[in-house]
Amino acid sequence: MDLVSLAVVISSMRNYLIQKQTVFRDKGYDQSLLWIIGRIIVITLMLLLCHNRLKAQQTMIYTDQIKFYNRGLELFDKEKYAAAQKHFDWYNSLSNQQLNKVNSEYYSAVCAMELFNPDATQKLKQITQKYPNNVKSKLAIFQLGKLNYRNKNNKLAVKYLDQVETKYLSGPDL
Repeated sequence: MDLVSLAVVISSMRNYLIQKQTVFRDKGYDQSLLWIIGRIIVITLMLLLCHNRLKAQQTMIYTDQIKFYNRGLELFDKEKYAAAQKHFDWYNSLSNQQLNKVNSEYYSAVCAMELFNPDATQKLKQITQKYPNNVKSKLAIFQLGKLNYRNKNNKLAVKYLDQVETKYLSGPDL
């Protein structure tokens, strides 16, 4: 029901109510009770018909593909890497937004690293090759260094960690 038809309904109800009020002044209590009940029924019907219009709107964060990305970030922060990786991969397959796609590829690769997946090195290298000027590419180099250090491949770890620019690191990574 749009606003114009709602305005027409309200104005016709107002005219109807004005007519009924003059009639009920002369009639008894029973008719005024019926008039009140009729008014309640009309208002209830209007509310039921307008229910879909009164429903709260959801923001795009919860209705678009970005919900997979946001849920992946939540799971990543809780260190639930397997579930987070699935959400990031779903987002990558659905979205065309370049910035978040780079971020989700990076987080998916870090999840693979944390889960000791054998394809983690490949995923991190792929990010550095596809997006060489992106900040996440610089962080992927750091993650490659950490991964090689964890796998006791110290020569490669030193090679990658020497390439890291510390201005891109924060918190415990420093």
